[in-house]
Amino acid sequence: MLNNDQIDLLLKLEQQGVLQHVFISYNTNATIMPSDKIVDLWSRARLVKLFFSIDATGSAFEYIRWPAKWQQATDNICAMKNNLPNNVMFGCNITVGNYNLLEMADLYDWFDQNISCNREGDTSDFCWQSSTGFDLRDLPLEAKVRAVEQLQKISEFDGLVNYVKSTFQHDEDLSWINKLQALDAKRNTDWKSALTVSKFIKEKTC
Repeated sequence: MLNNDQIDLLLKLEQQGVLQHVFISYNTNATIMPSDKIVDLWSRARLVKLFFSIDATGSAFEYIRWPAKWQQATDNICAMKNNLPNNVMFGCNITVGNYNLLEMADLYDWFDQNISCNREGDTSDFCWQSSTGFDLRDLPLEAKVRAVEQLQKISEFDGLVNYVKSTFQHDEDLSWINKLQALDAKRNTDWKSALTVSKFIKEKTC
């Protein structure tokens, strides 16, 4: 939403008489609302789908998507759901790593309650992919077991649950915490207070 080059592209499609046949897809962290000009052009397209890149809720969202604010993001999503043209549909596109695996149950609850469909009743997509460099297999066993307990009844996470189960015999490796600590040093943040996984990490030198 920060790049207005999209306006030129959409205007060109309209001038060529094809915008009404075009399906447009976006990824956004929902911190920026689309401009009135963009919304007007969207209304003339065949279909627009907004995928919200949200990897957690509350303080965990603010840590992962720093310096974004959860309240701002949710307010914007609510406003988009209530006010965008009827040809706009929604989805969530989530990156899952060992740092936020234990945030997924709360995130799905939020999705189900707030954005599972648009106001026309069209079903929203719920998609996830694995995070590079933060493999779930490296978590302590207790954290994996808790994650499976939380997620096994959510069909959208069947593949995730199966992978976590397959790593139960893998020894934990907490070297990934060094990356979070490096981020904290740069941003003056604290991963331990923001992320649920900290409850399962024993104090040790990583």
